[in-house]
Amino acid sequence: MVLPALPEQIEACLEAVSPRYAEATLRAYRAGLRRFERYAAETGIEAASDITEQVLPAFHGWLCHFPLSESTIHLALRSLKLFLRWAHGSGLCFWDGSSYSMKEPETTSPEPPSPQVMQRLLELPNQRTPEGLRDLFCLELLYDLGLRRNEAVSLDLKNLDLAEETLFVTGKNGDERLLPVGPPLRQVAQDYLFNARPALRRHASKATRNTALLLNNEGERLPPSALLYIVKKYGQILGLKLSPHGLRHACASHLAQAGMKLTDLQRLLGHRHLSSTKRYAQITEREIEREFRKAHPRSNLD
Repeated sequence: MVLPALPEQIEACLEAVSPRYAEATLRAYRAGLRRFERYAAETGIEAASDITEQVLPAFHGWLCHFPLSESTIHLALRSLKLFLRWAHGSGLCFWDGSSYSMKEPETTSPEPPSPQVMQRLLELPNQRTPEGLRDLFCLELLYDLGLRRNEAVSLDLKNLDLAEETLFVTGKNGDERLLPVGPPLRQVAQDYLFNARPALRRHASKATRNTALLLNNEGERLPPSALLYIVKKYGQILGLKLSPHGLRHACASHLAQAGMKLTDLQRLLGHRHLSSTKRYAQITEREIEREFRKAHPRSNLD
């Protein structure tokens, strides 16, 4: 039996609890759960069964990176706990969220893979096959440009201009940005377009052949779940738990570490608020402190 995806599960929850709450309360819970849906899309959570005990504190920390009031953050957390109680009672997940205290947010993000690890990851796909070239192109898009998962799979052929070395991206809320395509990504894009995509599109519909940039093995537009699978597959080879958001995270952190201005990084990532971008600078500061303590001869003296 195929279980419904997260948005359908959330709607079923709200419908089930609606007799117990006023309309205004239900609207508030719906707004809180919409925030969780955005977090889930970024982190690869597709259904209630993917929600572990680590998700609630991580979601709490994610919320704290936005200019939200404390009451708005707590509403989103209460909304998720409501959903978890319903999902647990419905047999859709193993944890009901009751053990999590909302007093201590997790405001630090996990450290991203190092540039050396990312290089090893990009060497894994088999470039002698159409699927391998497609997989490499996906990994390069996520890491080179820090694309969100839905941004990547929504790309059409017309969005990529190899002559001008640009990629036109439509992000959250319809926000648009024009991104540079550097030499490594340009070469991978050429190999994919001329050697892999024609083989993948043989059984595709006419509409797909004319529009979608990324194709699955059946020649149709690559769905978000397939992109998540691609990233996870290669991450597991290296013993890592990776997601498309993790590669976006690595891109941003490595650029911040290299000295890219936060305002430029904000435009690259498509953040509306600079506060969302500043967390990558905080990660870089933690890395500097860690390396300092390892290297300085007096750092371990009492």
